[in-house]
Amino acid sequence: MLTFVDYDMCLQDQSNGNILLFNSMTGCYIFTQCSTGFIMTGTGTVSTQGCTTTLQDSKPDRNLTANVNSCTRQGNAVVYQVMPRKVTVTRSILDNNIDDNTCACP
Repeated sequence: MLTFVDYDMCLQDQSNGNILLFNSMTGCYIFTQCSTGFIMTGTGTVSTQGCTTTLQDSKPDRNLTANVNSCTRQGNAVVYQVMPRKVTVTRSILDNNIDDNTCACP
């Protein structure tokens, strides 16, 4: 089981509290929607170009894309969860300062 120290990237939305932790080498991630307790884990593909590290995961039940810019210290993520009957739930993260994250639900 992965622990907090296994993740080197953290995005936390300042308004909705959503959190995405991921490992920039292995692609392992955990997304948490703090308001509902919803958790999604998985392993995606990581790529880095210049200052930007991107995590992507696409499976029949989800589509996740996250970007972290180490130069501007900003990041964002969008998680689409495909529910039964093809209903899609969208959850997002906009992190304007990745240095001020607690990476824990309030």
